[in-house]
Amino acid sequence: FDHISVQKSRLKMDAGALRTVNGQTGTLVLDINGQVLSATGELRGTSGEIAAETIYSMLQDSSSVLDASQKEELQRMTITFPTYDYVVTLDAEQVYVVKRSSVQD
Repeated sequence: FDHISVQKSRLKMDAGALRTVNGQTGTLVLDINGQVLSATGELRGTSGEIAAETIYSMLQDSSSVLDASQKEELQRMTITFPTYDYVVTLDAEQVYVVKRSSVQD
């Protein structure tokens, strides 16, 4: 994450905790180079690889809107669609993605 300011002191997340997110339909864990380390549910296979590549690119692009003079750090990114959204967070080593349904049953 050369271009993304990441809070180094943040606790390392537990990838297993992603599966407990309410309404989640899939999860991804990426390394700092954007490679998929694990994928579950709807994010397995090709659709997950495409999502990982797109989200990683968005994270890299997000550095241009951070205020470096205020030492801003990206905490969370949400990508919202009509029926689902992606919630993305990261620590110094990995990117965590949850795809969740935004439609209430």
